[in-house]
Amino acid sequence: MASPAPAPPVVQKFKPTGGSVVGYASIVLLGAAVVVTLVSEPNLLGVRVALGILLLMLLTWVALLRPRADATRDTLRLRNLVSDHYVPLARIDGVMVRQMLLVWVGNDRYACVGIGRSARQLMGNKRKRGPMAVLGIEQTDDRMGLEQSPQVDGSVDYATFVENRIEDLARSARRDLPDESAEVRREWARPELTALVVVGAMFVLSLVIG
Repeated sequence: MASPAPAPPVVQKFKPTGGSVVGYASIVLLGAAVVVTLVSEPNLLGVRVALGILLLMLLTWVALLRPRADATRDTLRLRNLVSDHYVPLARIDGVMVRQMLLVWVGNDRYACVGIGRSARQLMGNKRKRGPMAVLGIEQTDDRMGLEQSPQVDGSVDYATFVENRIEDLARSARRDLPDESAEVRREWARPELTALVVVGAMFVLSLVIG
């Protein structure tokens, strides 16, 4: 039996723009709370409380730490709370970062909640830039337009870097990997969903038993 083809290497990882510090700190504190609870209350009540904390840890991971984005040479992966979208870079028609990262393929819009601009950044934008810039066309698009954050000391903010980088990857994919048959696909976050169901069921069972 032939071995499955190796996954294509990731050429760009986009870090989340908010919540990571709070998320990781919360995971550490909640994990410590689970240990303390089980040691100090080695009974049904302790198990019940520990399961509740574990459920809260999973929700913290799903909401604050899981959402992010990365890209291979031909695909942009948008990770959200409980599912991922795999978007062929060659088919991307528009990209912008508002409260979240938005990507257009034709009339279909896909989002990643892990990357976004703050309300202050959105209010402070000075120059409009249409999402069709991915096609090399600098224009304002009232339907999907976004004012770009101003440059500071010759550099751009991280959200603008994300827009520019995805545009560059999309142009390269259209030039080098023009696969018009590739479709956007969605995959569910099975490990997280399974863990939520199992821990949630155990927590409910502990309440029923008690």
